[in-house]
Amino acid sequence: MKKQFRSFEDAKKIIQKLGISGQKNWGDFCKSGKLPKNIPTNPRKIYKENWKGWGDWLGTGTVSTQLRKYWSFEKARDHVHKLNIKSQKEWNEYVKLRKLSAEIPSDPYKVYKNKGWISWGDWFGTGYVAHTLRTYLSFNEAKKFVHTLKIKTKDEWIFFTKSGNLPKNIPTTPARTYKEYWESWSDWLGSGTISHRNKSKMWLNWKEAKKLYQKIVKENGIKNGTEWHTYIKTHKLPKDLPRYPAEIYTKARVRTLMK
Repeated sequence: MKKQFRSFEDAKKIIQKLGISGQKNWGDFCKSGKLPKNIPTNPRKIYKENWKGWGDWLGTGTVSTQLRKYWSFEKARDHVHKLNIKSQKEWNEYVKLRKLSAEIPSDPYKVYKNKGWISWGDWFGTGYVAHTLRTYLSFNEAKKFVHTLKIKTKDEWIFFTKSGNLPKNIPTTPARTYKEYWESWSDWLGSGTISHRNKSKMWLNWKEAKKLYQKIVKENGIKNGTEWHTYIKTHKLPKDLPRYPAEIYTKARVRTLMK
């Protein structure tokens, strides 16, 4: 036999006298066994044609996000610009303090994502645009500009990007943004420094290099690393043979040269 419940309006009048403050408290009340049998534990389903939200059912005045009537995106954004909020962290703190007008959503991206939303920087009026939404110069154009800065190392580059002087159309992480064209930091900065990885393309493989090293060591009576360093200060090596083999080849292999 189908259970008979009170009408929506009658049930709501009884519930609102109980002073239940939210959906969680409603669930706890239902579990307590104090709910009249002629009032459903799932009113949203039973009274779906009359349902207007938990705030209406409990009498708290709270209206669910999807049922609220908000200002247009442009009007809401203009109002937010006057609040002088600079970041999402500040926005969340402002919302928690319940200072936000009821006509403006606490989650503007969700409400306005298809109605004008661009970015948080646009919403706050700070001008900040997320990296994923920025339009950058082509790799060659950006690199050409960077060369004029006379930056020599990656560390200097990172320091410069934090100074606030980098144009917005040049990324702070070029290796990631231009990964299809990226070669090395020396290429990006125009410093002329060649990374060990790129130098290795010009060096002999270990098998060939070992023969040359052993020949030099034997002919010059070199017995250890100290004597090797003394030797390379006054002697030139073939251009495809690195002066410091341990930086290119494994240390275990290099140690065999002096045995």
